[in-house]
Amino acid sequence: PSWPRPASGRRLPESAMDGNETPVEIFKRATAATLRAMSGEDEVEVAFSNDPPSVAGKRVRIPSPARDLNPLDAAIVRGAADSAALRLRYHDDAIHAYRTPQSAAARAAFDALEQARCDAIGAEEMAGVAANLGAALDDRCRRQGMDRFTKREESQLPEALRLLAREALTGAPPPPAARAMVDAWRPYVDSKMPAKLEGLHKLLYKQDDYAREVRRLLTQLALDVGPEPEADDGMDDAQSEGEEQGDQNQEQEGQGGQTEDQSGDMRPTTGDGESDDTQQIEIATSET
Repeated sequence: PSWPRPASGRRLPESAMDGNETPVEIFKRATAATLRAMSGEDEVEVAFSNDPPSVAGKRVRIPSPARDLNPLDAAIVRGAADSAALRLRYHDDAIHAYRTPQSAAARAAFDALEQARCDAIGAEEMAGVAANLGAALDDRCRRQGMDRFTKREESQLPEALRLLAREALTGAPPPPAARAMVDAWRPYVDSKMPAKLEGLHKLLYKQDDYAREVRRLLTQLALDVGPEPEADDGMDDAQSEGEEQGDQNQEQEGQGGQTEDQSGDMRPTTGDGESDDTQQIEIATSET
């Protein structure tokens, strides 16, 4: 699959240089444009806030950038935006709701593993996205206090599974802030789960199949996922539509083309190989 992404050149279109915009305002606008381009959703409403990042329908909340736009904070903001864009592009709410377990513990783990799937798709496709996702994930772990880990607690299992799945799907180790916590959970998960998380990789682009396998894995961890949903025509239609869209994405790969810059970001190109000026919204601090 492929998606457009603003080019990483430093030249801005004239519309981006009008007025007296500050570097932070330009960065916000560039980040929001990138999010919409990656998600394939032009109507996404992007809000910058000090609250935790979230996606609700076509409304996205991501962290406000720091005033000095230092490279680390810029990567954290871009990582949150990339994660939201991947969720919008590759996650189907109907499939997710249909397969969601009944118990709160299983549901939290199910949600965490679904986000790991969406993030893994982006990390596999673009090195720049993988780096940004890693920065945002490490920041999330620190905000949740994982860097102060002392003992294993049941409430940590969903995040531990998400990070273990990320490692299995992409090869990326847990972020520094969460390594002690993940290492404490790793033996338990390995001992209870004969079918390993690595098996999920072949299902990355098939959300319903992935969800069913996740339910089976959670059962091995003695989490109550409830009865398997019965066959449903509406569910079959939603799954078929999602698979058709996935096929279209794969067909688009190589048509029109993309070029990769040194940071690992992908540039959309037109038929003559030139970058689309309408997508050239970037600033120097975005190179992380």
